[in-house]
Amino acid sequence: MFDKYKSKSVTLRLTTHDNLYNLSKKVRPGDTLSIPRTIEYLKDFYDTNSSNSQSNATKGNTNGIQKKEISQS
Repeated sequence: MFDKYKSKSVTLRLTTHDNLYNLSKKVRPGDTLSIPRTIEYLKDFYDTNSSNSQSNATKGNTNGIQKKEISQS
């Protein structure tokens, strides 16, 4: 059988599966995602925010606000 998505399966605890199912209804209001799509969505969200945080840290920004340097006399 041809697997066009190159997918693998994972085993989740029932509580984790229930949490993902509940999240699948909340991450995009009005649209219920599948469990795998919810995981992909959360991963993409994390990657985007993680790269923004690293970029802000290297520029001296915190939440997009420029930090002022304190001059020492």
